[in-house]
Amino acid sequence: MLKRFREKELLGKPLSEKQKREIARAQSASEGDIDTSDIPETRELPAGTVRGKNFQPFPAAVDVKAIRAKTGLSQAEFAKRYGFNVRTLQDWESSGAQPPSPVRAYLTVIDRFPDMVAKALKGAA
Repeated sequence: MLKRFREKELLGKPLSEKQKREIARAQSASEGDIDTSDIPETRELPAGTVRGKNFQPFPAAVDVKAIRAKTGLSQAEFAKRYGFNVRTLQDWESSGAQPPSPVRAYLTVIDRFPDMVAKALKGAA
């Protein structure tokens, strides 16, 4: 409410007396007057704590073209078998851009177990 008021109006309408009192009370409140008992306790973590210096994103970078080539499939066949958009696959291969993390994980599984993934996906579409 405090963010959307001007001196005498709220959202284009004149302030009621109750609104004026609430705004005045909020503006004059000190930190001790504000009840924060329902806010969980937080503490600031030192820099680098969350990821650490040895953080490795998972899954690691993948070589989309090499994974596809290893299967012996064309781009169109690979895309159809594993549920990718052909254009997206072409973009990853030509630009070297990394797919999103879940796709990298999926490609890692395809790289290690291509037949099992194809078998699992049969009839799924």
